[in-house]
Amino acid sequence: REGVPPMGLGEGSPPVLKSSVILPLVVSGLFVAIYVGSEFAFLGVSGESTGEISSIPIIDVQAASAATEVRKACRETGFFYITNHGVDEDVIARVFERTRELFDLPLEEKERIMDSVLNRGYTRIREEIQDPSVQKEGDFKEGFYIGLEVSADSQLSKDFPLYGPNIWPNETAGILPGFRNDMDIYFEEMIALGTRISELLAESLGLPRKYFEPDFTAPMAVLRLLRYLPVVSKISEGKLGAGAHSDYGLLTILTMDTPGLEVETTNGDWIRIDPVPGTFVVNLGDMLARWTNDMYRSTRHRVIMKEPTVRYSIPFFFEPNYDTKVECVPSICPTDGAGNGQLGLFGSPQVPKYPPTQSGAYLLSKLYQTHADFARSGAADTVKEEL
Repeated sequence: REGVPPMGLGEGSPPVLKSSVILPLVVSGLFVAIYVGSEFAFLGVSGESTGEISSIPIIDVQAASAATEVRKACRETGFFYITNHGVDEDVIARVFERTRELFDLPLEEKERIMDSVLNRGYTRIREEIQDPSVQKEGDFKEGFYIGLEVSADSQLSKDFPLYGPNIWPNETAGILPGFRNDMDIYFEEMIALGTRISELLAESLGLPRKYFEPDFTAPMAVLRLLRYLPVVSKISEGKLGAGAHSDYGLLTILTMDTPGLEVETTNGDWIRIDPVPGTFVVNLGDMLARWTNDMYRSTRHRVIMKEPTVRYSIPFFFEPNYDTKVECVPSICPTDGAGNGQLGLFGSPQVPKYPPTQSGAYLLSKLYQTHADFARSGAADTVKEEL
């Protein structure tokens, strides 16, 4: 894992192939072309690769075959691109533009927009350590959290941690006018897209299309704006753009402007996932792995900066309500004798590997472990109470 970083096929986004018969090809361990039935991207392979061929599929979420393709991707990689997603490219471009403006503010101005208790607003450079076994210091990035907008005096805010109002730049003082409106528009687009993907996940699991809908009436969804420093990563020295980790919740919807994201394969190699125009990257979180008894994969990933360039990344974490009970879904772990031992989409009925957990308490525990500012805040006491 500490060898030569993955190499791509040149600058920019990887070429995309459309073909029904493309033979696997490996050239000097440097790049791979994958056989496909629909669309796949060329991907870089780790310098220490054993020659294993890996692929990240591109799935048209409007296609009739989408649920079947999602099931395959979730079982094999836990990562996939989506296209025909319905989010206007101008809306995405606008969010990147406003993100650059935000991080160009003076540090003292950014630090006025912080709320560590609710985990909203600005997060400092190196504040987050995601792989303490490798990292000697925190991630070489700064961030900005935006959650579901909830009034501070609402019952939801009183009943559960992490619900409340967002914190915004002072637009009345002329700081980033229109920023909140642009972020609100994108946030709503991501809620709609996350809902559509959750429906595909339900269908892929052999469940009713709206199976997850009751668990997303007040989602703990988070939009996170990230800027990575123009510092070349040195794995042997523990200096990474972002340390290796799996995401905590249900699913993540990501857009990014430059390469750097890498995904760990089952044999411990790392594959680069580059931006592909017109797509989002989707990956599954630990909570969905629990929900599916590990039939669906939550895959470790990291950010390795190979060039001293600034990188912008905008993930949206689509998480269920705080009080959602997470336990193995009935299509995998039937209850009350349902299934009668018959083979289903995932083989014979299974026994749950994990006890039920509450989604909010689970997410709180992960934030406490990885975010220094959050751990120092009053929210730390809430974590102990919840667990």
